[in-house]
Amino acid sequence: MSTNPQTLYREPVQLNSQLHRHKKLLPLSDFSLLANTHAVFLTAAEFGQAALAFPIIFLPASVANPQISPVAMLGLVANQNLFVDGTRWDAAYLPAFFRRMPYLTAPLPGSDQIGVYIDVQWPTLNETEGEALFSEDGRQAPVLEQAIGFLQTFDEEARRTSQLCARLQALDLFTPMKADVNLPDGQSMRVDGFMVVNEEKL
Repeated sequence: MSTNPQTLYREPVQLNSQLHRHKKLLPLSDFSLLANTHAVFLTAAEFGQAALAFPIIFLPASVANPQISPVAMLGLVANQNLFVDGTRWDAAYLPAFFRRMPYLTAPLPGSDQIGVYIDVQWPTLNETEGEALFSEDGRQAPVLEQAIGFLQTFDEEARRTSQLCARLQALDLFTPMKADVNLPDGQSMRVDGFMVVNEEKL
């Protein structure tokens, strides 16, 4: 099992007060853009709430993702999200990875500094409706300040989650797992390539 929700960002560009001076943002109401996302990264701080809505599993390190990552399982197969019903998000919890969109952080080109980026293809980003990202004099509007604060918290929690996974691995608490699933239509399938925490060892 593998996932790369980062591909949800179609055209991320560095946020710029001149380039994006007149941009406005409406709340997302059409969640169909998440319909093909079958798993999403979770921070450890989310486990309590997320576990009430989704199975939480751990993906082993790979070339695409060099660290063990906890994810919420949203579907049993690739490109399947069982929690998207038409345009509606049909779960009690929306993971922080989704809530930070259309923003993200990434290293600036040719630098070790971290910059704030925005997906300029985001469906609710426009120049006529919603909350402005910048004031007329180019300063960050409150809605943007709040979003950047959320990004900083998310990145810090992601670092703490990486440390937690490294500690669990060092204690040999991960166990490879497979699951045989019987579907309502009578078909059966096997889901593998993931790990769980060994409760007896824990």
